[in-house]
Amino acid sequence: MGRILVVAALIAPLTVSPAAAQAAPQGRTFDSDGVRLHYIDEGSGEPVLLIHGLAVSAVMNWIGPGVVEGLVRSGYRVVAHDSRGHGESDKLHDPSMYGSAEVDDVVRLMDHLGIDRAHVVGYSRGGLIASRLRAAHPDRVRTLTLGGYGEDVTGGGPPPLPEMADSLEAGNLAPLLRWLDQDASDEEIRQTNRMVTDANDMRAVAAAFRAAAAFPPLTAPDLAASEVPVLVLMGEDDPFVRQIDGMVAAVDGLESLIVPGAGHTDAFARPAFLTALVGFIGKHR
Repeated sequence: MGRILVVAALIAPLTVSPAAAQAAPQGRTFDSDGVRLHYIDEGSGEPVLLIHGLAVSAVMNWIGPGVVEGLVRSGYRVVAHDSRGHGESDKLHDPSMYGSAEVDDVVRLMDHLGIDRAHVVGYSRGGLIASRLRAAHPDRVRTLTLGGYGEDVTGGGPPPLPEMADSLEAGNLAPLLRWLDQDASDEEIRQTNRMVTDANDMRAVAAAFRAAAAFPPLTAPDLAASEVPVLVLMGEDDPFVRQIDGMVAAVDGLESLIVPGAGHTDAFARPAFLTALVGFIGKHR
């Protein structure tokens, strides 16, 4: 995976405000090797496990936009947790407490809930975690959906990762946002920065950023090694949509769908995203 795409995976969907996602289901907590994680468990049927992006939560990424409700209505049991450092889960400031530990968190949550296999969906940085879960534990993944995320099997030039992490820790997202979207206005940057910093412990966000950027790459043979069905689902204006062709070439049978008119930060909230997701996992029910 190229270093550019790692940064793409880190920026979370930021267009759903906390105020717009207040009607959340009753949450629960469990202990993941000493770290308290918050999660929701709704509906019944085959389990679907949702993993959110950086600097948001299950509420902002999945509940507010109606993804959880839509999946429950379609006859699935839906589990979504706040990744460590996010939402209502424990905030950790040591980067060594993130990364592969977050893959372990997902396995422990499934064990806690008695789930052997699940349809796993990750958005943005959550796609990075979900992809690594498929690589390390393919027996636990029935299908994999990567939203706003793709593995870069061709490589790319490295962005200034240390500087971005330092700015995040200082509560300044501008370097990362500018790198991702050069057309963003100053006011859009300010509004996003305010929303993210108000909703997060930025030292924890920076630690998660540093850890995810250090994940080892997955090669084309790594991607092709598992028979788990994969869907790549992202907006047509997502700057990382270019990763799709390489993944389609590397993974036999991989499916991809582009959400018209959507970008990286809003594709997950479009009706077409939920429709495609339900259709894909329904074929492998």
